Amino acid sequence: FQMVQGELLTFPHGVGKVLYGERTVLDYGYGHSLRNGIYYDGRIFVSDFDSESKHAWLTICDWKPSDIACSHIRKLDWPYWKDVYGMIGWQGDLYLSTGTDVSGKGSGIWRLTPQTGELLQLTPGSDSFSGEFYAMMVVNDKLIAGHYPSGYLAVIERSGAVKFLEVPRALSDSFGQENGQTSYREAQSLNLYAGRIWVGMYPWGYLWE
Repeated sequence: FQMVQGELLTFPHGVGKVLYGERTVLDYGYGHSLRNGIYYDGRIFVSDFDSESKHAWLTICDWKPSDIACSHIRKLDWPYWKDVYGMIGWQGDLYLSTGTDVSGKGSGIWRLTPQTGELLQLTPGSDSFSGEFYAMMVVNDKLIAGHYPSGYLAVIERSGAVKFLEVPRALSDSFGQENGQTSYREAQSLNLYAGRIWVGMYPWGYLWE
């Protein structure tokens, strides 16, 4: 959900509708599941999945709170197995953090240019490694994304250059995790508070600063 001019804009999973307060602004119909959504720069962006056809899309539509419903609706094909875990707007573009396909590939950070519908995969690249990406935030004009299974933070420049920041290793007796373990960790949530980034880490429920 997202607060827009004092009302909640919601993307309820399994309902197939985008709601502004109690008003439906975008209706996908029966059998559709919304995986993620965001309102940014006068547009609504939604990741949508049709459970019957096993087909998925990224939907873009023009909308502002005074509009009854979305207009100028565009749909981009999207692999149904590639979950969209996060969306964030940055410098006029939309960035998506995604899961992996059945082969263990295909995850990454993608940049969508709304005006053209162009999709560009920024990472993984030759200088990074496989896995999935979850929470994202923008700090000091850089995009920060949490990674699985390393638990590292990917720092992405506007140019697409990527570097990884290592999150501290596991402590001994950490809910069954071996001392020093760095595998199977998921940097699942990010927040900025008092000038520092706070990382919520799965599976331990730890908070790293």
